Amino acid sequence: MGAADRGGGRAAAAHLLALGHERIAVLAAAAPGRAGAGWLAGWREAVTGAGLPERAAYVRRVGAGEPGPCGARLRTLELLELPEPPTAVCVGSDAWVPGVYGALAERGLRVPDGMAVVGYGDLPEARWAVPGLTTVRRPVAEMAGAALALLARLAPGGAADGLPVELETELVVRSSTAPPGGSSPRAGSAGAGGQR
Repeated sequence: MGAADRGGGRAAAAHLLALGHERIAVLAAAAPGRAGAGWLAGWREAVTGAGLPERAAYVRRVGAGEPGPCGARLRTLELLELPEPPTAVCVGSDAWVPGVYGALAERGLRVPDGMAVVGYGDLPEARWAVPGLTTVRRPVAEMAGAALALLARLAPGGAADGLPVELETELVVRSSTAPPGGSSPRAGSAGAGGQR
């Protein structure tokens, strides 16, 4: 039971590619898990599908003993130290974004002019962030409803038919993304497969 994390990673990177970014980094969870693996796989599909090389230096893992925002800050600082730093980053959790924004501010960069940022989850942090975070919404309420329905089927000894269930994600465009060089951002909402 979960969101289509692979589609979410693909939608995040595709949005940045459509804006003209070619140097797109990704922050993914260090711990093995379906969500992090799917997010990374989706990013990879979009980038290589656009004919761009997958740059190993642009793949950074968050976690492994570092709290999410702290780890994201450190990984973002590492990205900024590269000879050719990315112009955009796909962040595997909205909860990590304060660390990303903080690292950019430390280096005197503004979002989205210095770096465009796309998160994942559409957590409250996405709406509170300044500028507002473009993110891929995970259908949390629908996931909970599907899990409850599955439990109800299993309670009387039923079968877990049709698993795994993946629910579609949705790209929510706010102010944290713009073309390279910082042209005006667009706002709105679109399904994982496209933009409005």
